[in-house]
Amino acid sequence: MQRTVFLHLGMGRCGSSSIQILGDRHRDALGARGIHYPSPLDMGFTEEEARGGNGRVLTASERPALAAERVAVHLAQLDADRFMLSSEYLIGSPLPVLQRIADALRGHDLRVVGIAYVRDQRDWLVSRWAQAVKANRWTMTLDEFLVSRYRSDRLDYLAQTRRLAGVFGAENVIVRPFDRHHLQGGDARTDLYALAGVDVADLLRDEPDLNASASVEEVVIMRIVNQLPPREMFDPRMFLRHSQPLVEERGWTPVRDLYRLASPAVMRMVGEYYAPRNEAFRAAYFPDEPAPLLRSRIPDDYVQLTEDLCVSSRSVELLASFMIDYGTRQMRRSLRLNEPQALAS
Repeated sequence: MQRTVFLHLGMGRCGSSSIQILGDRHRDALGARGIHYPSPLDMGFTEEEARGGNGRVLTASERPALAAERVAVHLAQLDADRFMLSSEYLIGSPLPVLQRIADALRGHDLRVVGIAYVRDQRDWLVSRWAQAVKANRWTMTLDEFLVSRYRSDRLDYLAQTRRLAGVFGAENVIVRPFDRHHLQGGDARTDLYALAGVDVADLLRDEPDLNASASVEEVVIMRIVNQLPPREMFDPRMFLRHSQPLVEERGWTPVRDLYRLASPAVMRMVGEYYAPRNEAFRAAYFPDEPAPLLRSRIPDDYVQLTEDLCVSSRSVELLASFMIDYGTRQMRRSLRLNEPQALAS
């Protein structure tokens, strides 16, 4: 059997972080099962280049052609027949970059199989917006985001699949719907490695559940506070880490249907735009699957949640608790830093 590189291309918001954490934490166990998840550091890349999955080095480097060759040489020298590289940034890379990656690996007699996960566009857009509010401090509302960004070539999965097939060959491209109905084991991690012929179900037992999303109240508070100066006084990621145990302690049941922050009319508009595209995708690549191929929890009609309703006593308590804790830690840090000066005086 030809030595094979399984190139997990993304998409983002489809379990990529969980896949990469599993690879990093269980590199030795995976190797013992016949698949190698190489470390970018072992290939001579920096800590910065190594962030975001071990395949990100193929796109993060200022000289991607040399990076691809370095990766290819490293894999060719290893005593293994199967390799897994993962980065959600790969799927959106320019075609010349993907072609250089494929050519470099093939140049060392390595077969390349590209694997991509796709999900209902409405679900993806809602998840992308919430992530950007948390990570990039976005201030736009969900409705504003959907109306301005929903038409995207990236979310036309038929075009995306054909684009990838042009680089890797149609026989070397696997596209999987990201939902429990289609995933082996109901999880992208077990599904991805099953495609490579490896069972990792037991490795998931001690892994944290990364699927829980922020609640409606948390996302609304983050979006509002993101608009207020000074920005350094509020870190959305730290806020979520702080709020989780408090929510559990209070016994609150968070509302996590983030799509309800958008108007049903806007959500229907997005669904209607992609419905014929998804049907063409299904007919071309999953003709035996019943329509619709990409399933969503979003109903046609629902009661929209306005931000005024979401700014409740609970969300205010979460924010106040975080700011008190954050301010206290900042004050203690300042005192520690100024302590030598105080002693000297």
